[in-house]
Amino acid sequence: MRKLLFTSGIIIKEIIRDKFFYFLSFGGILFFLLTLIFNEMVVGEAAKVTKDLTLSSISLFNFIFLLIYGTRIISKEIETKSIYTILIRPFKRWEYLFSNLIALFISILMLDFFLSILGIMTIKIFYGEFWFAPVLKHLFFSSLESIVLISFVLLFSTVFSSSLSLILFLLTYFIGHSIDESLRSMASGSGVAMKPIVNIIKFIMPNLAFFDYKTQLLYGLKFPENIYYYSVLYAISYGIIIFLISVYFFKKREL
Repeated sequence: MRKLLFTSGIIIKEIIRDKFFYFLSFGGILFFLLTLIFNEMVVGEAAKVTKDLTLSSISLFNFIFLLIYGTRIISKEIETKSIYTILIRPFKRWEYLFSNLIALFISILMLDFFLSILGIMTIKIFYGEFWFAPVLKHLFFSSLESIVLISFVLLFSTVFSSSLSLILFLLTYFIGHSIDESLRSMASGSGVAMKPIVNIIKFIMPNLAFFDYKTQLLYGLKFPENIYYYSVLYAISYGIIIFLISVYFFKKREL
């Protein structure tokens, strides 16, 4: 356990020192400044727009971080041969992958907390409302979504090159966010015969809409029953399965 935490700490330091991480942090500040300027053009809905953009920014910046940095975290080490300096030590490959998973997850949490504080402060200062609970709930679901996305990032990065990993992650992300609505319309429009196929597709592809409750948070709507329990179970079980597949391919890969 100490070895995992020590290695994760080193990877986190490398991520934080990367210029891209600073770019995202600066981009978050710029994003909220542009939000305030944009709100001047919205009559009567400025607070709601800011709230919506606060929640959306967390998901957006998570996606950008994993797309640009996460998809090359393993493949870059393989391509530059720097991974050998780690694997020649008494360090198992699954431990190396798990250290990267922990490092990416903590880095995303740090970025999310920074964006959340920016959003909460903006809403409090300009609209006088302490919008803490909805942001915290969104942070919870966003972190669960990150577990699933990081597992796919590691899978693609261990098997494919950086450029191909980026494309595959991009496809997985957009399919994951649209699959729920697409399959629902497919099942309703094609009758009973399509239901087994729909269930198989749902089992294989990640349903990222399962973690998207921005509408409920924005308008104060009721959440589905037991959604917290099921979302945790879904994220952890799906993340473990994809991570184990990543470990399998990483062990088979010749370095």
